[in-house]
Amino acid sequence: MAALCLGLVGMAVVTDLTATDAGSAEAQPTAEVHKNAGRVADAQQAKASAERTERADALFERAVKSTEVASDLRVAAAELESRRRAADAEAAKQAAEQKAAEVKATSADRIAKAKAAAKAEKAAELAADREEVGTPTTTRASEPAAPAPSTGPSEAELAATAQQAADAKQAADTKTWMDAAKAKNDAAAASASAPVGEPWVSLAQCESSGDWAINSGNGYYGGLQFNLGTWRSYGGQGLPNDNSPAQQIEIAKRVQAKQGWGAWPACSRKIGLR
Repeated sequence: MAALCLGLVGMAVVTDLTATDAGSAEAQPTAEVHKNAGRVADAQQAKASAERTERADALFERAVKSTEVASDLRVAAAELESRRRAADAEAAKQAAEQKAAEVKATSADRIAKAKAAAKAEKAAELAADREEVGTPTTTRASEPAAPAPSTGPSEAELAATAQQAADAKQAADTKTWMDAAKAKNDAAAASASAPVGEPWVSLAQCESSGDWAINSGNGYYGGLQFNLGTWRSYGGQGLPNDNSPAQQIEIAKRVQAKQGWGAWPACSRKIGLR
């Protein structure tokens, strides 16, 4: 009986030992699987992180390139704007020089015409003087003409003397006229070069683009666009555009004092004068 009990106990111990070895054998492959799965997951995370980093680098590089392109475009636009302004300034300079040349040519033509008229007038006067000197004195029919004294100057000498006097008078008159014309031109040039104050510069810029010598062809003249009726009724001489800016402004001040800024309705409102 005792032997039977010992045998049963031994079998139980062997069975437990066998079960324990089997469990250990099964547990060992399971741990390896978990370890491999962890390695795979780590590899996948590393790969995803690398891909994210690569995408971020690509986006950053693209942003840098876009910034560089935008900067280049801004530089190019600034350069184009600078060239455009330089071209506009050069065109304005050439237009001003051409206008000055036209004004100068017009003034020279007027002076030449005035000189020609003065010469013609003097020539007519000289011709009249010669006729007067060369006409013999009439006598009454009932009285014989007195004989010319033999010691007096001859008729040719009298004519030569008269011619010399006429030439001297013509030279003196011509010099006087030329001095007066030069003084007038100098005064006009000084007046034209004098600074023109506000608000007339802004008003002229609005009315005529600042062209004080413009003839618009629509009955209005000069930098402040006078019509002839207004110009002459306030003391203006000649055409407004033939006068200096200072002279045009002087007449404009008279108009403004009488009519107010409403004499230039659109532009005076545009530049804030009313």
